[in-house]
Amino acid sequence: MKRLPLLFFLSFIVSCQQSSQTIPLSEKADTKVVEKDTVSEAEPDYYTISHSLGDVDSNSLLFPDRIVQHAKSIMSEAKELMPLNQGIGDCAIKVRRFVKDLDTLTIKKHNCGEYGFGSVLVLTQKDSLKLVAEYHVNVNVDEKRLTYSDYLRIAEFKKEESNVTESSMAISDWTNLNLNRSPGKTEHFVGKNSFASNVYWRWKNGDLKDQ
Repeated sequence: MKRLPLLFFLSFIVSCQQSSQTIPLSEKADTKVVEKDTVSEAEPDYYTISHSLGDVDSNSLLFPDRIVQHAKSIMSEAKELMPLNQGIGDCAIKVRRFVKDLDTLTIKKHNCGEYGFGSVLVLTQKDSLKLVAEYHVNVNVDEKRLTYSDYLRIAEFKKEESNVTESSMAISDWTNLNLNRSPGKTEHFVGKNSFASNVYWRWKNGDLKDQ
């Protein structure tokens, strides 16, 4: 099966919504994401998490604490635009967009059932790209058995400069997705080159903007 993270990151982002039930997220809730309010009392597995925290209509934000806190501070005071629901094949997709002063926060969640789920978060300030964060849970078929892994990438931008961190982990404990983990890979880009200029160029030319 093809890896979904690259597909959803490169396609974001094409559109740049709240369920009536809020998923409680305390300051530490992102590292221990399973609560009795959100999943059944039975031992959680991929499917219970996919249908609760991975649901595109949930208010969950599966990102490190610092990103969740920053996003929530914007969302609490911002105006939310009309949500956009999409679908591609087996995947449900929902896009929410929040505007506060010069900040625009876009959250795109996808759930592809037995193939995985995830989110992409994009923060812009005026016409400048400030932050792109993505988290995906992947389902892998290995010798007739299913295994699960995740992928977390965070890109933070300044003018012609970016810091990018990436990590991927096998998932065996669904009660703790450990989103505050140390990155497995860190890159720093300066000037008009590689990742920094490529993402910024795509933003300026509309590939990451809403349509």
